[in-house]
Amino acid sequence: MALWIFQVQEEFCWGYTLELTRLRTADKVSRPSHQG
Repeated sequence: MALWIFQVQEEFCWGYTLELTRLRTADKVSRPSHQG
């Protein structure tokens, strides 16, 4: 009965992970770690 709640949570966590990865990638691009 509460299956949709689990699905919404899963989608939210997945989107959150993707957003974190995108921000981390953008941070690496703006400040290359190989310098220094």
